[in-house]
Amino acid sequence: RLRFSHLEAVGKAVSKACAAVLGKEEWGDRSHSAWQWLWARATKGLETQMKVLEDGHASRVGSMWSELVKDASDDQLAQAFWEELSDCVPDLVHLFKAPRQAQVSHFKAAMLMLVDSAARPEAFIEGLSRLVTSHMKLGVKADYIHPFGEVFTGVLRRMLSPKGQWDDKTAAAWNVAWVSASTWFARAMNAANSKVTAAVVSGDLDELEKSLESCPRGQRTEMLCTVQIKDQVLRPLFWVLQDNKIAMARFILEDILTIRADRNGYYYGAEHLFQTHEGLVDRLCRNAPELLECLFDGLIWHADREEDGKVQVNFYISHIYGTLDDDPELNNSFTSPLSLLQGRAPVQIFYHPVVMQLLDMKWNLFGMKHFLVMQAWFAGILLWFLTLEIAFPEDCGLTVRRAALTGVTLLTTAVMLGVCIDQHRRGRTRSVTVGRSWTLSVPMLLTTGWNLCRLLSCVLICVHTFLPCE
Repeated sequence: RLRFSHLEAVGKAVSKACAAVLGKEEWGDRSHSAWQWLWARATKGLETQMKVLEDGHASRVGSMWSELVKDASDDQLAQAFWEELSDCVPDLVHLFKAPRQAQVSHFKAAMLMLVDSAARPEAFIEGLSRLVTSHMKLGVKADYIHPFGEVFTGVLRRMLSPKGQWDDKTAAAWNVAWVSASTWFARAMNAANSKVTAAVVSGDLDELEKSLESCPRGQRTEMLCTVQIKDQVLRPLFWVLQDNKIAMARFILEDILTIRADRNGYYYGAEHLFQTHEGLVDRLCRNAPELLECLFDGLIWHADREEDGKVQVNFYISHIYGTLDDDPELNNSFTSPLSLLQGRAPVQIFYHPVVMQLLDMKWNLFGMKHFLVMQAWFAGILLWFLTLEIAFPEDCGLTVRRAALTGVTLLTTAVMLGVCIDQHRRGRTRSVTVGRSWTLSVPMLLTTGWNLCRLLSCVLICVHTFLPCE
């Protein structure tokens, strides 16, 4: 196993290997000094974590916390935490407004994360983005983190000293665990602590506007679309929608969809908005349908002047039109933006010029043709059946005329059943509750009454052909 004491030897071995490959002319004293600096920087965190594992700090921290939670009551922990908080960081007491029981729960959760950071640092780092986000919403800053180490250490010392369990080794173990976890946490908060992020977290619309005043026009869209916290990308628009900050969400949409220009070019954020916000229309339909009009207003542009009594209008609807590419959201007609609007949006949105233009394009390009062909096909089958029943009542059984009708009907039934099987395989189904406890997964084709009647009619026509003659 690789040990803490081996790191220096590994660094020297790599340095000698580089010197052997590059030669003395290219690998001199300056290169060697640069490598020593780089190796020290690269192994700094690794050395600390390896020393923690070798010295048994993780196991000591875990066992001590388990014994403390088992022996101490919640009231004792709450009293110790509040006293240490008042003594060590009295200026941060205002951040703790929750009831005492909630504070104890938060303290236990924080201590458990601290214990896990010593035993499983990779799991702690993976959850940093969620931890940073929740603390930023509470107004916590990176400067507040390190003073809380004294609070945690004070609580542990206060609870463990009477039992004789607090010694230098225990103090060193908790100190190493806290320094590592707090350093990672502070770095993540500093990386995410921009003016835009702070304004979004606090919900201060005026502060958000001020933070964007000095931002270059070409970077406003990027700043409003994504926020990088550690290795996770957060979207301020979805963030404020989740917190029901409708006014701020409206401002973000309007700002992103505003066309700007400078001497370097024109800037319009519609494409970047839809690329970074998958399922945007669905999210607005569910959380803020009143913002759909704001979104569609940003997808239309018109000239300021009339020419020959007409005004030029541009519609930017490619991202809500739907394509035949590999995008499952757009390629699936049942989850496309237009389908989501039909099922969840208010009726008034269909009077918006963007939605009307989208409907007209689809209807004229393929909708009308598909609708008329399908209606004519099923109407022809029904008319054929009625003609045979009225004009040739003496026919019965599998005659030539009835056999032809049965063949066409069987083919239609097979196609409809094939579509149902394909939809079920692709997961394009809808759950239908039957009775109190039965739930059926029904293909989308059969979720409308008309298609269900058509399939049933085709089956009945086929059955009628094989009925015995009277």
